[in-house]
Amino acid sequence: MAPTMIQVSSRYGVSVSADEAQDFLIGEAASSGQQVAEGGYDAGTVTVGRYLLLDSAVRSSTEGPAIGADLQEEFAGLNVELSPRYGEWTPDAGPTPVQPEWILNPVESA
Repeated sequence: MAPTMIQVSSRYGVSVSADEAQDFLIGEAASSGQQVAEGGYDAGTVTVGRYLLLDSAVRSSTEGPAIGADLQEEFAGLNVELSPRYGEWTPDAGPTPVQPEWILNPVESA
């Protein structure tokens, strides 16, 4: 989802650089008392950081509805393989958690 979000939002002039994402991730780690990654974060983590910042920027953008519509169209055309441990993929909802049938619901006490 992140590469698609980066591509679509940039068409509307909404973007987040890798450096901005790196700073965001460092700030998040520091504010939660976690150790900041020495030498910075890898490309995959930075891409997730860009996605998180873009999601917020798109929601507050006047172009948000148009970007959202384009994202839905792009997501519908993706061929996504999602590990079952993360749920199921639907273009409308993205990854949706599901409870495997081998996990039983708790029994309510009488």
